[in-house]
Amino acid sequence: MDIQAYRLKRQLTQEELAEALGVTNVTISKWENGQAQPSEKHMTKLKSISIHEEMKVVPFRPIQYLGSKLKLLTSIEVLVEQVAKEGRFCDLFAGSGVVSSYMANKHDVTACDIQGYSAILTSSLLHRSTLDHQGMAMFLKEVNDTFMLTDKSIFSLIEYEELLLDKASNGESDLLVNFSTCASLYTTKVNPIQIENEDTKLKSLISDVISLKDIESFQTLYLYGGVYFSYRQALLIDLIRQSADELKNVDDRSIVISSLLSACSEIVNTVGKQFAQPMKLTNTKGEIKKLQLARTIQNKSYDVPEKVKKAFINFLSAQQHIPKPDNHEVICTDVFNFLKNYDKEVGCFYADPPYTTDHYSRFYHVLETIALYDSPSLSFMNKKGIRVIMNGLYRTDRHQSEFCVPSSAINAFDKLFAGCSKFNAPLIVSYSPFDVDNNERSRLLSEERIEQIARKYYSKVSFVHNDSHKHRKLHSNKNNVDSIKHSEMFVVCEME
Repeated sequence: MDIQAYRLKRQLTQEELAEALGVTNVTISKWENGQAQPSEKHMTKLKSISIHEEMKVVPFRPIQYLGSKLKLLTSIEVLVEQVAKEGRFCDLFAGSGVVSSYMANKHDVTACDIQGYSAILTSSLLHRSTLDHQGMAMFLKEVNDTFMLTDKSIFSLIEYEELLLDKASNGESDLLVNFSTCASLYTTKVNPIQIENEDTKLKSLISDVISLKDIESFQTLYLYGGVYFSYRQALLIDLIRQSADELKNVDDRSIVISSLLSACSEIVNTVGKQFAQPMKLTNTKGEIKKLQLARTIQNKSYDVPEKVKKAFINFLSAQQHIPKPDNHEVICTDVFNFLKNYDKEVGCFYADPPYTTDHYSRFYHVLETIALYDSPSLSFMNKKGIRVIMNGLYRTDRHQSEFCVPSSAINAFDKLFAGCSKFNAPLIVSYSPFDVDNNERSRLLSEERIEQIARKYYSKVSFVHNDSHKHRKLHSNKNNVDSIKHSEMFVVCEME
């Protein structure tokens, strides 16, 4: 028996398997490396029904994702099994891919999302790569070897940031606070007028780096280094991303990039681990935010290759339990374009469109850039009569969903219901209704309005509420504490 394959198929760590069998982690490691063999007693337990029942595959969340359906997977599955016909399960607005991955255990899945990072993450959950642990270790070693050959001016900038982080951890935070407002290489080069840098040494170091001939090819370092990530982290992200493109197998490329995206979501220096705004170290009075300072020091200390390796293990585990990986497909396009052109038989649609005026692309634009690696330009805004690059460092082509615009949301839902109904297949829509008594961020359409639109195309429309699932919110502390009445609902649409 291949012990490692057995463990990964069940998404268990070595520690968890060791505990289940009553042995040490070292013993499990020796079994997997071929240095020892399980005894007959342990082999019997491994093959027993009871241990198989204990080791159920548990989906994991690839990135910190707003509106993640990880805790609702069984509810979604129950509804699908009640209404699905013969045909494929179509996951519209696939997001982080957890629904597609879960449903792939019983259905042939088609996942659709317009965002490139979503397509890569979902592909890595549905398909299988040829890369194993040893292959990944060799890949990361080669990245580290390349890192050691980095231009000395970049190394000097990396070392200076780390010096400031070390000083801040010992109570000297002034230089780090200054650094946090003027560390962007992109801003310094493209719009230096908005940078007020009082640190002459930092000025000199940044000047040396942005003058390098090929600095813009290190896209994460150039666009987001020193801001969303430390300079060291950003450079390693670039080297891993660039090396991924050299892999010949498309599924190998996907799992490496997905592991990188997952690692970035874990280490990013923001509140909530989304990418809407970088961490701010001072309040409006210029006073140090002690918690944010501590988190910045912690976030920028994370080791990128180690986080990538950890994420790779999770993706590899997820891939092991997907049956018939060749039967699943991921399509990166607008949902309306997908519904217009898709020509396969659909057994059930599942749609999870945005709920509010917050465009999701705002929270994942950095991941989109790392996924596409397409050297985007960044957006400007007018601030006190001066044209400045937006603090979030957003892409100029950031996707803007029709579902998030008050004037177009009704039409967007109409097109969704109309497009899905043409397949004569049931549709399950995840939505979060607006609770007027809770002063929450307004959902654009009420339950009644959604029902009116749905009934134009479906003869049977019902609502299933899930009161146990609560959404993370993005506004005041008070509303972050208050619970939401009917925080999640499913709109189940069927043809008679």
